[in-house]
This record gives sequence, structure tokens and C-alpha cells, in this order.
Amino acid sequence: MLIIKKMIRKEALLSLLFVILFYFNLRGQVHVYNLADDFSEYYKLYEDVSDELKVEKFKTEVYNNAPMVYENIYNDIKWIGQKPRGRILLSVNNFVTIENKYSELSRYLDTLFDYSLLSFQKEFTDFKPDFDVYILHSLGIRAGGLVKIQDENVLMFGVDQIAKHFDFQNYTPFFHHELTHIYHSLYYTPIEDGRYSKGALYNHLWREGLAVYISSVLNPDASDKEVFMHDSLPQKTDKVLKIIAQDVIKNLYSTDKELIRKYFWESSTDTVIPKTAGYYLGYILAKEIGNEYSLNELIKLKEDAFVHKFEIILNNICNQ
Repeated sequence: MLIIKKMIRKEALLSLLFVILFYFNLRGQVHVYNLADDFSEYYKLYEDVSDELKVEKFKTEVYNNAPMVYENIYNDIKWIGQKPRGRILLSVNNFVTIENKYSELSRYLDTLFDYSLLSFQKEFTDFKPDFDVYILHSLGIRAGGLVKIQDENVLMFGVDQIAKHFDFQNYTPFFHHELTHIYHSLYYTPIEDGRYSKGALYNHLWREGLAVYISSVLNPDASDKEVFMHDSLPQKTDKVLKIIAQDVIKNLYSTDKELIRKYFWESSTDTVIPKTAGYYLGYILAKEIGNEYSLNELIKLKEDAFVHKFEIILNNICNQ
């Protein structure tokens, strides 16, 4: 974790600048709620009690501190065919394997986020953010993501998943990815008209691919792991890229949940398509389209400007 401490020292030098930005309202209204320690304290108190009491105390000691966020997490758990009770118990049982890293990350993530927000706004000067950020234990659901809470955009960061899966030299690309989702949502509202749908595969490819692409552009020295959040994802996906392109072009407008899981969820059980390959394919598509547009223009594109280009690019891959 030495790199985190180095980054914190660098960010400490920028603390005065943060204060100035705050007073001039250049950071907008961002409220960061770091609730990661809630789970740590809960774990220390209840790791050895009965399963029934673990579940009961999770609600009073953790869930109730951010009920709407955890309700969103519960919905995702149910979406993948599991039950919140099982995920709570699994999270308690496995916490010992990430406890030290989780504890250290919980102290620094909000500061790292502040630094990343500042650098993001240097590129997108019209971005005046107004949203909440929750840093917490996600019950193994996600490291980060944009969720809707009472029709408002909220960024959620799961310290458990970050501790388990990420060992970055630089966390800024990860935060830039999630900030892109917030910024993108200001200009892009998916069409619902029969053929087009926010749940369709093309929409997932566009939103995630654009976030990966913009993060890579803003962080040209970042490693593949920091950009794609997985070891060797480009190499693994390239090996079956033609198979993927053939599958995707047939299902571009599909909203099938298992299809989305196959390309974007860690829980995928597909034996051919690498887990989360959709992030890399989306990146390829966004990068290709990015040859024609600036980053600010890409953010503002609508379906009729990019979906047809997807079909052309995918056909080209199939014919290689």
C-alpha cells in the first residue's frame, strides 16, 4: 500500500487548492459518505455469533446507515439469482482474507476520489457535479458503479471488491471511469422505443466502453490492469474477438439478462467468453468512433450516431 501513501502525500499538497475550489464552487455539490468502517466494526462485534444474529445485526449496524443504497445492492443480488442473507454470511466469513487491505483503503479512498475528481474537471471544465458518493462494503456486488436512488445519480464504491480484486499503482483511472458515467448521464438518456432500450447490449457496450476509453485517454501511462480492472483482459479477449463479434452483432439489441451477465458480470460462467469481455469490446468500439469525435463530442452522442457504427465495426472484425 506504499503507493497509496505516496499519492496521499501528493494530494496533501493540493489540499489548499481543494479549499479554493470549494469556495469558488468549481467542484459542485459532491457529498462523500465513507461508511466502510461500519462493516469493520460490525465484523469485530459479531463474527462469532449465530448466523441469524449476524443477519439481524447487519441490518441494524450496517444496512440502516444507508438503507436505499443497500436496497439497491439487495436488488442486484436478487438479479443474479442469490439472496441477501447468503451474501451477508459469505461476506462475514471471507472478510478475514481482505481485512487489512480493506481497513487501509477505507482510510484513503475518499481522498483519492477527491484528487481524481479534480483532475477529471481539468479535462471537462463544464462538469459541475451534484451527486452523492457512498464508500462501503458492497456484499461482493461491485467495486464501483453509478446507481439510481430515488431518481438521483449516486456513485457507490465497494471497498470489499476493490480490496479483493485491485492492487493498482494508481487508482485515478478507476475513479475517472466512474466519473465518466456520471458526466455521461447528464447528456445521454437511453431511448425506449421498441428497438432501442436502456437494457440492451448495445447500451451496456456504449456506456462501459466509453468510460474505459475516456479513462485510458486521461491516463495515458496507466497499465491495462488499471484501465480494464483485470489482468490480461485485452489479451484474453483478443484471442476470441471474432467469436465475440459474431455473437454480439446478432444480439446487439437484446436485453437478455444472461447475455448481459456473460459480457459484463464477474458471475459469468461462460467457458469461451472471458469474464467482463464487454468492457474491452466496448472500449474497442468507443476508441474507433473516437477517431471522428473529441471526448466532449463523444459524451453527447445519441443512439443514431453510434449504434450503426457499432454494426460496421463489428462486421469488420468478423471479416478479418
